[in-house]
Amino acid sequence: MVTRQQSQRRGLEAQDEQQSGLSKETESKLVNLQSLLRKLAYFNRATDEILRVNSKEAIIRQQTTLKTK
Repeated sequence: MVTRQQSQRRGLEAQDEQQSGLSKETESKLVNLQSLLRKLAYFNRATDEILRVNSKEAIIRQQTTLKTK
């Protein structure tokens, strides 16, 4: 009976470790996605500015910013 309980406990511990790993992976992907969304929002605002202003300086500034990000 003890070995069966130990086996069940080990199985539960393995499941917990697997879920913890998946949780960390999911959290990491969420952080990366949020970062990409912020960059996209910035890019959209900057593009709108370039289209409104239509100046060479704004285009160069946008290209420089994109290269650094």
